Amino acid sequence: MRDIVDLTLTIHEGMLTTPVPWHPPVEITILGRHELEGRATRRVTLGTHTGTHMDAPYHFVPGGATIDQIPLDVLVNRAVVFHLPREPYGKITAEDLSESGVEVRPGCGVLIHTGWDRQWMTRAYYESWPHLTMDACEYLSAKQITLLGLDTPSPDDPKEKIAFGEVSPHHYHLLSRGIVLVEFLTGLDGLRSSEVELIATPLKVEGADGFPARVLAIQSE
Repeated sequence: MRDIVDLTLTIHEGMLTTPVPWHPPVEITILGRHELEGRATRRVTLGTHTGTHMDAPYHFVPGGATIDQIPLDVLVNRAVVFHLPREPYGKITAEDLSESGVEVRPGCGVLIHTGWDRQWMTRAYYESWPHLTMDACEYLSAKQITLLGLDTPSPDDPKEKIAFGEVSPHHYHLLSRGIVLVEFLTGLDGLRSSEVELIATPLKVEGADGFPARVLAIQSE
């Protein structure tokens, strides 16, 4: 038997979005109604980093792969799971990863469960999330992983204020090494196995730096 766990936030009007002026809020407009037009249709306006989404290398790396160029064996792959609960501003270090007992093999994906999705739709979510240290990023890239999934908004330190035009260092380290990021995951506490089959499927948008994704984990019951 298979147990399929949905790790995806629901997209809706009024949801949290990245608090920067160039990222649009979600707008869902009714276009067709059963009682009038004889069908239901919607227009949806959102940014490429809305809710649970994937960052392609191009997000921070000029000339990097775009979302439509991500190999299928990255989108559908085995992933190992780290359960590392953290408080606000909590750090995840290379030592935490290496001493967890989780084996990271080249070519696999990695999911890190901090429990931060409990803060979703609160002000704290974008202010004090747990984060990776640079040595943790270096540890994962040295393992030659292909995907990193987080239940936080970012691998970067929220206390490190990135000035306009500057690059987020942890994003850049991972993306420049071809590691795609999946952020804003939820429900990782439902994963009992240390390894799952992961399906992370953004729409195939030509030239996009990222896009919302439906993310599913399949574990054996």
